[in-house]
Amino acid sequence: MPGKIGRNDPCPCGSGKKYKKCHGDTNYASQEKAQQRATPVMRNLLERNVLLLYAVAEVFGLKRGFRWKDVKRNISAEQVARFYRIIAELYPQNTDLLSLLPRGEKLRAFYVGDVDSQLTSHNIARMGLYVDELLVIVPFYNPYSKVPKLNPIQNPDLFKIDTYKLIYFLYLLGPALNSGLVKLVPNPGMFDDKLQLDFLAASYGRSKGKEISSETIEGLREEYANELHKVIRAESSEARESQLRQICSHMTDQEIALTLPYFEQLGKEETSIVVPEEVERKLVETAAQILAVRAGVSTDTALYLSQYTGAMPFTGSAWRWQELLTGSSELNNESFAPLTQAFGDLKFNFLNAVDRGFVGEFHSMNRLDSFRSYMRRIWQAADSDTNDESTLNALQSELTTEHQKAEGDWARIRQETKQWIAMVSDPDSSLEPVVDGKLHLSVPREGLMSSIGQEKFASLTDPVTKKVSMAAYIELAK
Repeated sequence: MPGKIGRNDPCPCGSGKKYKKCHGDTNYASQEKAQQRATPVMRNLLERNVLLLYAVAEVFGLKRGFRWKDVKRNISAEQVARFYRIIAELYPQNTDLLSLLPRGEKLRAFYVGDVDSQLTSHNIARMGLYVDELLVIVPFYNPYSKVPKLNPIQNPDLFKIDTYKLIYFLYLLGPALNSGLVKLVPNPGMFDDKLQLDFLAASYGRSKGKEISSETIEGLREEYANELHKVIRAESSEARESQLRQICSHMTDQEIALTLPYFEQLGKEETSIVVPEEVERKLVETAAQILAVRAGVSTDTALYLSQYTGAMPFTGSAWRWQELLTGSSELNNESFAPLTQAFGDLKFNFLNAVDRGFVGEFHSMNRLDSFRSYMRRIWQAADSDTNDESTLNALQSELTTEHQKAEGDWARIRQETKQWIAMVSDPDSSLEPVVDGKLHLSVPREGLMSSIGQEKFASLTDPVTKKVSMAAYIELAK
């Protein structure tokens, strides 16, 4: 995260004012003061990302030596409202999001998956060395929501736990955001109600008539249970009974009495007590009403943004991978089939539980530079309307050589990672810093497409690619 800003330092927003007279003013975002201030300067996506990090550090007191349990205990409704006012100022309702999005020749990947702080940061670390740039939807709530109860500025108490998870998410990604390797993108539906409704309608149409597997349902149930336990640990003992009665109004006094000791034990982070199965089931069902267990960006939103930026959607989730592949009516491009099959047969290494700053360091040391260049050539070939047989044969013949070069780089990466972990206190240092698995590629003949993007981009003067040419899936070894 950025260092603490002095109150007399220039405000990092670029206004030219001292920090104490701008974003350091606790009353800064009041409507009266906001109207008196000068029109905000134009900022690119990287600048807005860095300002978001500054806001997290300043509003929630992430000074050197801070403790997360203190941040969680002390988070207030005032802090939540102030933070979301800054978000609203960074991304006003008239934001032209498309003008901020990166485009060009870089090989980009767009993350499609659950927006959990650890899970997202791990997936970014895993894909980070195989591409030039990563795009991720920033998981904040809409500060312009017209429903007061669902507006984090008007009803900040409801969002304290979720905001804590959000700032931890931003903290983990801080080094990658500062380097520009990762760019956070707001959901485009936040600025356009009709577009958001179109995304929802498309998602409904995509899922209509399809059954959800029992494995997916069980995985979601487990996720709700884990999130519920986090909520319980965050509550004070005095607030637990009142909160439980409010959330689970259908529970009897006897069930409440049986459940409170379980809450108490979870608050102490002990696991020896067993909650009655019926109570656990009701709690998990009810958790869906209050917890932001985010399934991430919808497939159509991901394809819309990937099409505009020329990015390759990627995921580490089997069910999201299958959902992505429904974005094409013709799943297999026979010309690319030998190459994608050969890819799927190889073992790949991935950074895993490491400081996200390591990814940028390895980029600066040119680790996997040759393989990234090779991936870029595959992407360009997939994006081309015409590919002769010799081009595809050359790419396939290069795979073995490029994979061997990458293996040599990974030997150095493993050694360097061990040395760095020994020098820093990394929250994930007890886990394996490098893991292996498969890197699956899909190159549909007609590309992955969203009808929303096709309609929206057709009227733009600046040409946009007609399809999303390739997608990737990281499948870790069991």
